[in-house]
Amino acid sequence: MHNKYQKPTGSYISFMSNKVKTYGGINLAQGIPGFNPPKELTNILSEISGKNLHQYAPGNGNNELLDLLLNKYQKEYPAFQKDDILITQGGTEALSLLYTYFNKNLQKPFSALAFEPVYESYKYLPEIFNSDFIPFSFEDDFSIDFNKLKKTCIQNNVKVIFLGSPGNPFGKIWSKQEMVSLIDLSKKQDVYIILDAVYKELYFEEKPYIPLDKFNPNLFYINSFSKLFSITGWRIGYLIAHQEHMQK
Repeated sequence: MHNKYQKPTGSYISFMSNKVKTYGGINLAQGIPGFNPPKELTNILSEISGKNLHQYAPGNGNNELLDLLLNKYQKEYPAFQKDDILITQGGTEALSLLYTYFNKNLQKPFSALAFEPVYESYKYLPEIFNSDFIPFSFEDDFSIDFNKLKKTCIQNNVKVIFLGSPGNPFGKIWSKQEMVSLIDLSKKQDVYIILDAVYKELYFEEKPYIPLDKFNPNLFYINSFSKLFSITGWRIGYLIAHQEHMQK
């Protein structure tokens, strides 16, 4: 007999989202925008639906989309090239692809770290690959004790740090100084940072600092169109990696 008070196994997000789909209600578990995509976007979709765009794209993604992304990011970071960008099935596939890459190429055992409260994918990906996962807490004022973080990385052999800014589910926006300090730590301790920037354009006051000007082999960048354009079901995202990694 099913015990309705039993703690669910697996993803809490999926569990609660399925409950809402089955019984109705307001879903506070999953990041689904409460409004439709821009009309301009759905109009374009209608216009091109009869064109020959429904078969396999090139392995690195649709060339027109790659050109548009390159044009966007070269304004902030002129060194980016088209081959540095890979189109994925949403930001989640980009996370999975990167962790698969790390699991294959890093000396084991190693640990992954993310900041509490932790987004589910950051926690469960290491578990899938039998890696240790280390949650790390902010200070009471939501700052980061970098000395403590360094000790944690050394003691637990942390080689991957997941970072969302603006964060999910906690909306912390990392300051420029915090970002620079984390990048410096990653270089000194040889740690890879996965910067998840799917909420990059969604902020109230000061624009979040995204360290594209400090892009280096220890930094991987992920984004998607899901939240910005309210198209979470379209599953279109991308990652940017340094040239020494992308071919692998």
